[in-house]
Amino acid sequence: MESLSERQWNFQTRLIGVQVRSMLTAAIYQKQLRLSTAAKASHSPGQILNYVIVDAYRIGEFPYFFHRIWATSLQLCLALLVIYYTVGKATIAALLAVILIIVGNSPMVKLQHRYLTKLMVTQDIRLKAITEAVTNMKVLKLYGWETHFRHVVEGLRKEEERWLSAILTQRGYYLALFWSSPLVITVVTFWACYLMGVPLDTSNVFTFLATIRIVQEHIRLLPDVVGSFIEAKVALTRIQQFLEESELQKRSEGHCKEYVMGALSEKTVMLVTHQVDFLPVFDIILLMSEGKILQADKYQQLVHSPDFQNLLIVKSDATNPEGRMSYSSPQSPTVSNQEIQEIDVEEELHKGLGDQLIEKEQKETGDRGLKPYKQYLKQNQGFLYLSLSVIFHMLFIVGQLGQGVWLAAELQNPAISIVILNAVYTGIGCVMSVCLLIRSYVVVELSTKASESIFSKAVVSIFRAPMSYFDSTPVGRILSRLSSDLSIIDLEVAIKFATAIGSALNTCLSFGILAVLTWPILFLIIPTVYITIVLQKFYLASANELMRINGTTKSSVASQLAESIAGAVTIRAFKEENRFISENFRLIDANSIPYFHSFSANEWLILHLEGLCAVIVSFSALGMTLMPLGASKSGYVGMALSYALSMNEFLVYAINMHCMLSNFIISVERLEQCMHIPSEAPEKLEDNRPPLNWPVSGRVEINNLKVKYRQNAPLVLRGISCIFEGGHRIGIVGRTGSGKTTLISALFRLVEPTAGKIIIDDIDISKIGLHDLRTQLSIIPQDPTLFSGSVRYNIDPLFEHTDSEIWQVLEKCHLREAVQEKEEGLNSLGKKTVL
Repeated sequence: MESLSERQWNFQTRLIGVQVRSMLTAAIYQKQLRLSTAAKASHSPGQILNYVIVDAYRIGEFPYFFHRIWATSLQLCLALLVIYYTVGKATIAALLAVILIIVGNSPMVKLQHRYLTKLMVTQDIRLKAITEAVTNMKVLKLYGWETHFRHVVEGLRKEEERWLSAILTQRGYYLALFWSSPLVITVVTFWACYLMGVPLDTSNVFTFLATIRIVQEHIRLLPDVVGSFIEAKVALTRIQQFLEESELQKRSEGHCKEYVMGALSEKTVMLVTHQVDFLPVFDIILLMSEGKILQADKYQQLVHSPDFQNLLIVKSDATNPEGRMSYSSPQSPTVSNQEIQEIDVEEELHKGLGDQLIEKEQKETGDRGLKPYKQYLKQNQGFLYLSLSVIFHMLFIVGQLGQGVWLAAELQNPAISIVILNAVYTGIGCVMSVCLLIRSYVVVELSTKASESIFSKAVVSIFRAPMSYFDSTPVGRILSRLSSDLSIIDLEVAIKFATAIGSALNTCLSFGILAVLTWPILFLIIPTVYITIVLQKFYLASANELMRINGTTKSSVASQLAESIAGAVTIRAFKEENRFISENFRLIDANSIPYFHSFSANEWLILHLEGLCAVIVSFSALGMTLMPLGASKSGYVGMALSYALSMNEFLVYAINMHCMLSNFIISVERLEQCMHIPSEAPEKLEDNRPPLNWPVSGRVEINNLKVKYRQNAPLVLRGISCIFEGGHRIGIVGRTGSGKTTLISALFRLVEPTAGKIIIDDIDISKIGLHDLRTQLSIIPQDPTLFSGSVRYNIDPLFEHTDSEIWQVLEKCHLREAVQEKEEGLNSLGKKTVL
C-alpha cells in the first residue's frame, strides 16, 4: 500500500512538472515573436534559448521536490514520536540537533541563491558569445578570427567556472553535512541519555538506530530539495522578467495606411517607382522614356495612352510570369549546347537530393555499457578522483559497521561504562565525518575538472569544424549541447556518480550483515540480486533510449526557437505566427512524450524493487525469530533488524541513483559527439609557412579546379582553369547558383577542392596552413556582420590598430561624425544601424 501510494504520488508530481515546463516553453516562444526592439537589446538569442532549455526544465523539476519538503518534515515528526517512545525525554536533544542543522544552514541557502544567480548571468553571457560566433562562423573563418573568438568564449567560461566552483563547493558541504547528520543526531541523543539518566539497552538503542536509518535517506535528499528550490526560484525570476518585457505595438494595415496618408496630406510627395500598382492613388503621373517626359496626367487619362498601356502590360507580365502568353513558333525548338548543359546539371542535382541540407541529429543506440562512464572519467584524472571518493566512502562504511558492532558487542557488557561506550562511538563518528568531508571535496574536484575538460575539447572541436558542419547543423542543436547538456555535466553527473556508488556500497553492507547473522537468507538474497539486475537492465534498455530521444527532441525545440528568433520579423511580416506557434506546440509535445515514458518506467522499476525488499525483510525477521541465537546475541539481532528495516530505503535509493546517473550520462554521450567533429586542415604548418610579405604581386593561377560541397553532391565548379594577373581587377559575373560564391570559398579554403589546385604567387594554397592563408587575403563579405560590443571592437576585434588609425578609417567611410556624436566615441554602443 505504501509503495503504490508513493509511486502514484511521484508520478503525478512529475506529470505536473511536464505540464508546467511545456506551458513555460510555449509562453517564451510566443513572447519572443512579439518582443519589442528595446527588449531584444536586453535579451540575446542565447539568453532566450537558455530560458527554455535550462530554466524551464529546472522549474519543471520543482513540483517533484516541492512535495518532498512537507513529506520529509512529516516523516521527521513521525520519527521523533518513535524516538520519544524509545529514549523518552532525550528526544529533546535529537530535536534540537535537527533544528540546529536546518537553521544553521539558512545563511548558506541564501548564499547559494546568490551564487546560482551569478552563474546564470555568466552562462547567458557565454551563450550569447557562442551564438554570435556560431551564427557568423563564415565571417570568422574568412578573416581568420575563429581562434580569437574561441579564446573569448573560453575566457567567459573561466568566469562561469568561478561561480560554478562556489556552487559545487557548497553542494559538497551539504553532501557531507546531511550524510553525517544521522551520526550527529545519534551522538547527541546518546550523550543526552547519559546526562538525563535514560538507560540504554539493545531494545531501545537499535530501535532508535533503525528509525534514524529509515529517515536518513530522506534527510540526505534535503540538499537536492534545497538546490531544486533555489534553482527553480532563480529560473522563475528570470523567465518572469522576460515575459513582462515590452511588446511591439501592432496596428492593422488599414490603420497604418490611414496614418501615413494623413501625415503626408499637406506635403508634396514624389515617388519614383516601377510598381504600377501604386499609380492610381497619385494626383499626377509623369510617364518617362529615354530621359524625356512623354506625358503628364492623371491615371484615368493615361490609361487610354498606348505607351502607358504597354508599360502596364510589361510590368504585369514581369510580376506574373505564369500568366505570360507564348508567341513561340510551333516549329520544333532548337536547343543550344548551353541549355543541354543546364539540363544535365538539373538531372545531376536531382540525383544528389538524397543528401539533406540539414543533417539529422545523431544519437547513440542500445546499451553502451561502461563506455560513456569511461568517457567521463578519462577527463582530467577522473579515475583518480572517483577512486579516492570510493576509498573514503568505504572507510565511512567500515566506521558505520564498527559503530554497530561496538554497540552490539559492548552494550550489555557491565564492564564498559556508558561514558566509554559513547566516547568510542563518538570517536568513530568523528572519523566518519572527516571521511565524508574529504569525499565531498574529491567529488567537487571531479566535477569541476571533468566539466572544464569536456567544455574545452567541445569548443575547440566546434570552432575547428569545417563550414559544411555549420551549414548542415542548426544553431539550436549546438547551443542545446553547450547549455542544457553541459549544465547537467557541471552540476549533476559527478555528485550522482558518487552518490550511486556510495548507496550501492551501503546496500551491499546491509545484505552482508543479514547474510552473516541469518545465513539461510542467502537463498533469498542471491535470487533477489539476480532479479534486481535483470529488472534494471530491462528498464535501462528503454530508459536510455528515451533519454536520447528526449535530448534530440529538446534540440529540435531549441533549433526552431533559434530560427524563429532570427526570422521573427519575416514571420510577423507574412502573418505566419499561428503556423509557427502550432509547430512549436508539436515539437514541445514530441519532447514531452519520451520524458513522460521515462519517469513512468522509473516508477514501474521502483514498485517491483520495493516488493522484493518487503519479501527479504519479512523472511529475515522470521529467520532471526526461529534461529536459536541466544540472549548473548541479542545485540547483533537488534543490529541486523535495524539494517533489515532500512533495506527497502537503501536498495531503492541505490537503484534510483544509478538509474538517474544512467540518464544523466546521456549528456556526456551528446557532448562527446561534439568533441570528435572532423576538423579543418591545420591552422599553421611550421615546415611550410609562406613569407611574411606573401602575396607580393597577387597572381592567381587556377588549374582544373573542381569543387563540390558534399561527397554525393554534384560538382559546382567543373574543371575551371584561368589566370588572374597580379594587380588586375577581375569581375566575375553569372546567374544565381553559377558558382561565384563557391569560387571565393575555394580561394579561402572554406571548401576544399575535389580536384585541381589554386596557386597564388607560386604557392599552392592547399600546402599552407589555413590561418596563414586567410589572414593574408582580404574580403568584404556578402552578408554584413556586427558583433555585440563597441564600435572599436567591431572594426578591430583583435586590437591590432591604434585609435588614430581607426578614426582615419571612419573618416574615409564618412562615419566619423556619426561616431563622434556619442560621448564614448569609439567605445560607444548601439551603432549597429549606422554602421
